[in-house]
Amino acid sequence: MIKLPIVAQALIVLIVASAVSLIGLGTHPYRSTEGFRVEVARSMIEAGDWRVSEVYELDYARKPLGVAWAIGASFKVFGESEFAARLPSALAFIAMALVTFFVTTRWIGAPWGLSAGLAQVLMPAYWAPARAAEIESLLFLGTQLGAFAIVALMLRPGGSLGRSWGWVMMGSVGMALALAVKGPASAIVWLACLVACFVIARSSPKRLLPIAIMGVLGVVLALPALPRGDVSQGPVETQGVSDFLFDFSYLDDAPLALLLGMPLTLAVLFPWGPDARREPDQDSRRLAAVMALAWFFSIVAHWLVGVWNPRYTLGALVLLPPIVAYVVRAFATDALLPKRWLIARVMTFGHPVAMAIALCCGAVAWVVVAESSRASTSSQPAAVVLAQHLSEGDLVWIDQQVDSRPELGLYLEQLAGARVVWAKELLGAGGLPAVGSYLVLRESEHEALMKHHPDRLVEVYRATARHYDDKPDAMAILVRVGE
Repeated sequence: MIKLPIVAQALIVLIVASAVSLIGLGTHPYRSTEGFRVEVARSMIEAGDWRVSEVYELDYARKPLGVAWAIGASFKVFGESEFAARLPSALAFIAMALVTFFVTTRWIGAPWGLSAGLAQVLMPAYWAPARAAEIESLLFLGTQLGAFAIVALMLRPGGSLGRSWGWVMMGSVGMALALAVKGPASAIVWLACLVACFVIARSSPKRLLPIAIMGVLGVVLALPALPRGDVSQGPVETQGVSDFLFDFSYLDDAPLALLLGMPLTLAVLFPWGPDARREPDQDSRRLAAVMALAWFFSIVAHWLVGVWNPRYTLGALVLLPPIVAYVVRAFATDALLPKRWLIARVMTFGHPVAMAIALCCGAVAWVVVAESSRASTSSQPAAVVLAQHLSEGDLVWIDQQVDSRPELGLYLEQLAGARVVWAKELLGAGGLPAVGSYLVLRESEHEALMKHHPDRLVEVYRATARHYDDKPDAMAILVRVGE
């Protein structure tokens, strides 16, 4: 086996992670909910106040301010662009890979940390968040830092005894980051790590004190990112924890959470059974067992509290790469007994290097093919057409278009210099802006308003499926308000 210096191994992880997350990062227009994150960041910069949180002049308190701060800071340094908006997510993805590499190297040794770092990079479920101006990548980094710190403090693997404060500070930063971007969404993973440590390692309750300190510090550091309470007297767009619970539309999809980490998820099978207990490196097996059980507990806990959307369980996947390092180490050192060795061969397509090459090819295919297909759902082409019928300073009201394609208003602001307003309550009540102003409506909105104001609405342009997508009700209809 070729032995590389630690710096060289870290450089390999850095290069691969950078290639997956940075190449072509700003090529495609915003899509999905990226518009929300970007518009909040733009509102902060325009107001000169990093506590402002607005989407098209409507106070927006659905999420904490952490992601908007990161995107806004990137805009300040690199200018406003799709690349700059997505850069914080890409950097978080790269940081996750490096943290996985260094922590696993400390726990299990070299060069096995390299396999964990590459496993983190080549996990297909994390590629899309790494290349989007979204919450998830920063959330996963915070989840990872908190989870690794909890396991280190409870198990103290790799000789970490006496270095508790380093882990406490790392965990505090991670918890603060996760709380600052999505509130308590990562708490289930952290609690699952605690429970797994007690079940597998019979950890002493005395080790809970530094974890409690870590949690308190994380909360205190995250407090400034909470949506402020002194918002204007107008309507406020909010979202509570209950909005994510017991959504029966996702009930049939819930079991998919067990498959999201494939093929790495198969590694959770290895720390168990009599053959595993007969292998020489029991410290690594115990660590892998804790990680595997914590992953399983977190999935089940999400189900029990009614979080059935598999996407919300992705944070638990940060626990898998150290298990992969344990399996690769056993594979490479002939520590696996024959039956387990055969399973490992099948799981890794014959050899861990073969699996890494296959996943690298998958990452290339994602960037080149899949991402282009996803970008086709952006409303930017519709905005280009609609902007030709608007002038700088024109007032444009929107409502349902914000939730379906939030980036539409952003591109109308950029391309036409229009003033876009999220008139949520006003349009919902059948109100209209001043004469000469505009509305951008979905098909259903247009039909409803025409019943109330048949003589005052003049259709200017209809962005059909050619400019938008294949859902008739998702068409963008530009309407001018007449006398």
